[in-house]
Amino acid sequence: YDSLHASFIPLLELTSKKPFLNYLESLTNFLYRQYLYTYRGILWKYQGGDFTFMYDTEPRFSLRNVTLTCIASRDSIELENTSGMYYPVQNRWTGTGGTVLWERAGYSRDTVYAELGDYTIELTGSGYVADSALFYHRSYFKQPLLGNLEDKVTSFTSKEQANFPVFESYLKRIQINNLFRDISYDGTFR
Repeated sequence: YDSLHASFIPLLELTSKKPFLNYLESLTNFLYRQYLYTYRGILWKYQGGDFTFMYDTEPRFSLRNVTLTCIASRDSIELENTSGMYYPVQNRWTGTGGTVLWERAGYSRDTVYAELGDYTIELTGSGYVADSALFYHRSYFKQPLLGNLEDKVTSFTSKEQANFPVFESYLKRIQINNLFRDISYDGTFR
């Protein structure tokens, strides 16, 4: 509790009490609801795993092996089995690892997915971009592709209308033989 108490002091010394009250609200939401951020129809929350509170120059939580979920409109996105740092004052998450699935687009979790490296999420938004993601599509590629992944919450009503997540390979030319009967593909992959 010493580090938690120490995190209050700089905020209490400010002229305005609003940053302190916002911080208390963030702590309450984190500890009792598992919310990282909630405001104007956007909700980021975590599930599972464990966490540790830390404070030196700014308060932060280290979370391990959690599922992050963003809910907005009539959609949600998930990032499974990820770890990272939650900065409640900045409304930021810096993560490493994790798996993104294409299930909302109708693909099996074992067939199409991506594994992330390091990434950052500004929690005031309803999406994120991750560089250096490994993309697996077991029907087309024997080896994963390295590239850029973007995922965000959108309003869609069916798997045919799902536009996210989006993966774009760093390779500018990819060949897929026999994509359909007597048809092969040669070009970029997005």
